[in-house]
Amino acid sequence: MPLSRPLAGSEPEAERMFCSVEHRARQIADVHQLTRENLRLCNIDFCNEATEHEETRERLAEAERKQAIDQAQCDHVTSQAAEMAVALRRAEDGLEECQRQRDALVSEAGAAHAEVARLLALNRADMLAGKTARGEVRRLTGENERLRTQVDELVNGVRSTYVDVSALLDVARVENEALRAEAATADRQLAIEAEAATTWEAAHDALRARVAALEEVAQAAEFVKNDQLKHSGLPNPIVWAATLEKALAKMKETP
Repeated sequence: MPLSRPLAGSEPEAERMFCSVEHRARQIADVHQLTRENLRLCNIDFCNEATEHEETRERLAEAERKQAIDQAQCDHVTSQAAEMAVALRRAEDGLEECQRQRDALVSEAGAAHAEVARLLALNRADMLAGKTARGEVRRLTGENERLRTQVDELVNGVRSTYVDVSALLDVARVENEALRAEAATADRQLAIEAEAATTWEAAHDALRARVAALEEVAQAAEFVKNDQLKHSGLPNPIVWAATLEKALAKMKETP
């Protein structure tokens, strides 16, 4: 079977072994061809002379034995080359799997960045809503004070002008209580908005920590891949798996 040369970026030792095996295979093939040619010449001489010489038979037998030995060596070298090709293909598959895992981690980190940006926008909107609610509370408080002043003025005017002072005071008290109820409702709404803003800030901090953990996973994966490629040409699956497990465990510890 034909030998396949290792891919670019393979180890120098594998390339050297492949060249040595290929050279040895060519030598064996040349010897095999020479042996066949010797056999053919011997057969022609044997037919032309039409005599059987013991020396010629021994020479033919020796040539056949050498041919069998050369064929066995050629088969052995071919088998070794096939095993080397299978090992190289497995190494390439491992590298492709590492690259796919790295792409998945980068994609997950991008999605986390997008989610953080969305939550930040929501947080800003909630803060604006809280500011609006506080302004409404201040407006209602000022309105309440103004109405209290009007009530006081009405009471003074009624004391000097009208006889039915108690009826006017009852109306003023009802309006005052309604305004107090509205102010209390606005205060409760403001407290709810402040609590929601605090909750969004905590969620934002947790997501920021998760994004940092994801970035650390991606950086650790890139470092391990580059380091292994620099020293051996291919990443070590054991070191690669151990580093990823540590980084993922740290990410799971993040709230």
